[in-house]
Amino acid sequence: MQMLIRNCWAADPYKIDTLFMYMANMAWNSAMNTAETMRMLTDFDAATGEYRIPRIIYSDAYYSEMSLTPT
Repeated sequence: MQMLIRNCWAADPYKIDTLFMYMANMAWNSAMNTAETMRMLTDFDAATGEYRIPRIIYSDAYYSEMSLTPT
């Protein structure tokens, strides 16, 4: 995950307009450096003044990992 976000931020191999992440609570679990990950997700392009990753769609399947027990 950390390489996907870094490559999108660096426009490597090309610039993207939307980053779509669908996972089950993995974005922060697999990020080795959460502060740097947050900086990349919210960073601005100095040349244009726009976000380096303009749109982020995040769908977290958190409840799919939970097992509910009746009380």
